[in-house]
Amino acid sequence: MLEKWSENLFNKYCENKLAHAFLLETNDFDQCFSELKKLIIKICEKNNQFEDANIKVMVDNNNLPSLIIIKPDGNNIKKEQILNLKDKFKYEPIYTEYNIYIVFNAERLNGNSANTMLKFIEEPSTKILGFLITNNKEAVLSTIRSRCQIIKVNYDNSTSNYAKYKKTIDEYIKLLESKDNNAIIYYRNVLKDYLKNKYEIKEILEEILELYKKAYEGSIEDDLKYLSEINSDILIKKMNITYDTIQKLQFNVNIELLLDKFAIEMEKV
Repeated sequence: MLEKWSENLFNKYCENKLAHAFLLETNDFDQCFSELKKLIIKICEKNNQFEDANIKVMVDNNNLPSLIIIKPDGNNIKKEQILNLKDKFKYEPIYTEYNIYIVFNAERLNGNSANTMLKFIEEPSTKILGFLITNNKEAVLSTIRSRCQIIKVNYDNSTSNYAKYKKTIDEYIKLLESKDNNAIIYYRNVLKDYLKNKYEIKEILEEILELYKKAYEGSIEDDLKYLSEINSDILIKKMNITYDTIQKLQFNVNIELLLDKFAIEMEKV
């Protein structure tokens, strides 16, 4: 069974009204990707003319020839990755009606790759269907955003985490916004129990990111209402810094140094 947003897209497909490119803004990449695969399977199976082709198995195992998944190569998505996508999609799709691509972390498209991606989207083919996934649509090149149908895909999985870390998060944000140099010391002293646990650090940073996003959207909680008074451009910069820090946690980094750098960069904005 599909979720409401993906069911709506499937209905659009059945009505032959499906757009060719979508920008999905989500707070949970894994859940969004899992649902997106269900949608792709349902679309592909509807017109599958190869009875011996198990579309679901191929999608689940990431070996469907007409489905290309792009993730950042290091810190960014490289131009060569988009050129490779364009080259592969010169050919007719195999087993499916569409050649389909998914771009994770669309905000990671750098100058060259973003321009290449933009040109690719600007010259749509009826046989190509694209999904760009991000957790911050404002960080995606505006010209790319304008050429995609934007869908917000939020999952109710942050409330408990925010409640779990609320005191820590609220106190730390107040330190950052007061430009207090003790913010770095605060991380070392208050978060020291989490420093060996990347997962909990990631949860805390994700909640901080979510609060800045709510401030940007004007839906922040009353006790953090002062965040909504921050200039929107500054909020975007803070979201980008927070997001960059979360992404770096994927790698073998010194967590204390990473968090020190995060605090310094946030205080400079």
